[in-house]
Amino acid sequence: RKMAGLRLTWLAMAMNMAAWAVSLSHAEVKDCKLIGSRLCFASLPSTKLGQSPAFSRACRKPIADVRPVRCSAPMNNDQEDHPLPTKRPVTQWTMPSAGTKSSAAKDKVSLWKQHSLEVPAPSLNEKKGDCRLFLDTANLNDFTELLPLGIFYGVTTNPLLLERAQIPCSHHALHDLAATAFALGSKEFMCQTWGTKVDELVDNGIRLANFDSRVVVKVPLTFAGIEAASMMSNLGIRVCTTACYSPHQVLTSVSAGAEYVAPYLGRMNDAGRDGMQSVADMQKIVDGMRSKTRVLVASIRDADQLAMLAARGCNTFTISPTVARMLTEDELTMDAATDFEKSASSNMGDEKKSSMGFSM
Repeated sequence: RKMAGLRLTWLAMAMNMAAWAVSLSHAEVKDCKLIGSRLCFASLPSTKLGQSPAFSRACRKPIADVRPVRCSAPMNNDQEDHPLPTKRPVTQWTMPSAGTKSSAAKDKVSLWKQHSLEVPAPSLNEKKGDCRLFLDTANLNDFTELLPLGIFYGVTTNPLLLERAQIPCSHHALHDLAATAFALGSKEFMCQTWGTKVDELVDNGIRLANFDSRVVVKVPLTFAGIEAASMMSNLGIRVCTTACYSPHQVLTSVSAGAEYVAPYLGRMNDAGRDGMQSVADMQKIVDGMRSKTRVLVASIRDADQLAMLAARGCNTFTISPTVARMLTEDELTMDAATDFEKSASSNMGDEKKSSMGFSM
């Protein structure tokens, strides 16, 4: 009898709660609408909700803080309620406080732009994608002129380039050259080891790599070079196999653990080979093997070759200063920039007053 009484009491309480919920929902059901799989209360007055102390305790915050537009989670999802987007992303202009500006900044900057975006802008790495562009030179004047452009991932050198720049092929000179490149924003520096025997190649490579973890040691794809590249890769040294002329040499480089393999496009063409197709095949081999080794295309003669290689799926290049300057020059671009500058110079207004009539 006691159990039966308890069950009747629980049933009565459940019926009373259900009746209360139905009465509340019927009172404002005209203000609710179904959007997709979400039930949204677009105009439910907070005063109606505030009549229930239980609702206030469940929310755990004042009724005044409840937003007028709320949307329940999808019926097939366990996420918590969240507000519907009601407006486009906002770009807000605010003046910096007087204490945060120096006297020099007051003359140059009058407004600070703050972005409040629901969808953030892509990061710098996302915008650059997988592209890595290297500057192929040992000339310090080229370093100071071209590295500040900000488009180069790193610098590549070899004994021939050192000789042309009249820089000794020594560990000390290469360490100084690498330090200069890093100071100018280079993320990597590639220099080539030397020697005719495996132990000579490895010893010089170790001494070059010990300078900085951003140093990549280049090794020619000779029989001794392949063994040296494998040994240095096993030691954790970053390796770039160089002087690659055939697609099958990419297989060798990947198997040796090279981080980069550098084919010479221009020299392949000079030898009567189809350099463009060979490089494209090399890239397909790396992609097909699902290897992280990068095909670093070298000996590029002009900017058009660079664009054609990029269109074929290549993403890593090293270019001479001459080709680098080609990337920044176009006759039509220069003409357009000149016209823009003329219009800007002839149409300058009062900097202290905007064209819309308010003071800046």
